[in-house]
Amino acid sequence: MRGFFIHLALAENDVGVRRKIDSQVSALSRIADVKAIPVQRTVLGKILERTPFASCRLDAVNAEIDCPDFLYIRKWAVDRSLLSFLRSMKNTYPYCLIIIEIPAYPYDREYLHRIKDLPILAKDRWNRRRLEGCVDRIATYSDDDRIFGVETIQVVNGIDVDSVRPKTQAKKEAGRIDLIAVATMLKHHGYDRVLQGLGDYYRSGPDERVVLHLVGDGPELRNYRALAESNNIDEHVEFHGRLEGESLDALYDYCDIGLVTFGAYRNGVKRGSFLKSREYLARGIPMVAGCPIDIFENTSFPYCHQVPNNDTPVPIAEVVTFYKETVLAAPSQRVVESMRQYASRTCDMRRAMDPVVSFLTGDAYRCESTT
Repeated sequence: MRGFFIHLALAENDVGVRRKIDSQVSALSRIADVKAIPVQRTVLGKILERTPFASCRLDAVNAEIDCPDFLYIRKWAVDRSLLSFLRSMKNTYPYCLIIIEIPAYPYDREYLHRIKDLPILAKDRWNRRRLEGCVDRIATYSDDDRIFGVETIQVVNGIDVDSVRPKTQAKKEAGRIDLIAVATMLKHHGYDRVLQGLGDYYRSGPDERVVLHLVGDGPELRNYRALAESNNIDEHVEFHGRLEGESLDALYDYCDIGLVTFGAYRNGVKRGSFLKSREYLARGIPMVAGCPIDIFENTSFPYCHQVPNNDTPVPIAEVVTFYKETVLAAPSQRVVESMRQYASRTCDMRRAMDPVVSFLTGDAYRCESTT
């Protein structure tokens, strides 16, 4: 079999997404010769995608595809160019299976945070209704059986567990709990709720010191700095900027709790499959999340504490109790091993992509038998 994995070209700081795509390609390579094709967007292209009746042609992508058995496309906003490309593929290669992955669904509210993104949303909403007939399946982390009229393949967000370095316990002062959040600092990450909760915590006169480490940059960073200052918690919040490699590993070793996402409600998301939850799980860092996490639902998994999926401040005192009663209840190395074993069973990329592999191999063999 021959397959092509098509995705928008990534920015330099999209390390987590790049790692995920690499592991997806590796998982699909079990059944096919798979080539990744990044879709380059120029400055002109980014302007055109916000123009009502214009779109960037995908001729360069089309030129790289030859006799495909399947296309796996990581979704971007649907426009006339993408629809034309999909129809061309179906007409030229009738037996080619086309799967579009939607990393987050529903996603409309993600476009509402910035005025300049509203034209993209308008074009997407108009064109996505025409995906039925052009696409064989939509891969989703949601529970939906159909999206935009297309049958779904329900998958979980995966990670290459073996490629993630497990946490080792660093020496630190007693009576201190360090929280870490690694993100591009967008509104739906919701770390403003954590900062507000940390302000409430220190106003209560606590015994334990809690320190928040924010790693990354993005549009919400200025707001987070202002919240730290207005809540008088500057000395308890450290802004690290972007970190990678050994610097990030060292900080993970020093921290006790990973923070997932606390603004899912802002995008209408009630259940999460966030990549951050997989990263923390594979490293062996207990976590706190602002909504249910798919792989922990209906289980007795002890190392994820959930707080309400709303706009209330995160109750840091609860986080401290979770840390004392659950995390410290077992030796740190046992916690790490337990979490990594759970990750291997539930969200290692090979297991995560199994439903996609089953669909591709089953239908591919049926098509071949008719020729």
